[in-house]
Amino acid sequence: MLSTGVRTLLLTACGLLLLPIGNTNDDGIEDLLSQMTSDERISILSTRSPAIARLNLTSFNWWTECLHGAKVGSGGGQVPATFFPSPLGMAASFDTQLLQDVGDIISTEMRAYNNEEHRLHNRSRMLSGWDPNINIFRDPRWGRGQETYGEDPHLTGRLAVSFVRGLQGDQHLLKVAATCKHFAAYSLEQADGTTRFRFNAKLHPRDIQETYLPAFEACVRKGHVQQIMCSYNAVDGVPACASDQLLGGV
Repeated sequence: MLSTGVRTLLLTACGLLLLPIGNTNDDGIEDLLSQMTSDERISILSTRSPAIARLNLTSFNWWTECLHGAKVGSGGGQVPATFFPSPLGMAASFDTQLLQDVGDIISTEMRAYNNEEHRLHNRSRMLSGWDPNINIFRDPRWGRGQETYGEDPHLTGRLAVSFVRGLQGDQHLLKVAATCKHFAAYSLEQADGTTRFRFNAKLHPRDIQETYLPAFEACVRKGHVQQIMCSYNAVDGVPACASDQLLGGV
């Protein structure tokens, strides 16, 4: 059985994301994978996945930011889009329905740009959104705090679920694939000579369970988020993206 993330990756690369949530065709994707070489499989794991013409896979840029409006990353340029207040500002409303409505508007615009990309260039665009940022914001020195929903794990989880449902669609069809990030314990960009790539978060087990993981659990269990982005930093000495504790032990 393929993970949800791999299913979404291949469906997006195929331009077939408008499919039932949680009911994708594993057999068809397994068949597609079986036809791909190792180099081809590796190639679609980058930010910009190249086309694989013999399998009818178009090129795709995974990097679309959508914290409070759609923005193409990695040199893709800004597109005309509706921009809402920062997530931290919207979180101050304590209004879950507001966050869902905002997510719905953003994903509708992303879908429209995807349709235009298909019409003009026969390829997919903006079907993968790298948001929401659900890290816990408790130190004002962190430069990305405005991207988050603040310091409270419960509120962050509630708002994240609503935003994810708005982005992905709360009915039966997946509009775009949302991404809950950064997993986990990311709250340092650069300070005192330490960068996010070298920071090691030393956490008490209770703090992990009560502070840093609840919003991610809510995203997966209640929001059915399609993608999780691992973090830049290490957790207890192990890079988050290679941590057995985070990837398989929680």
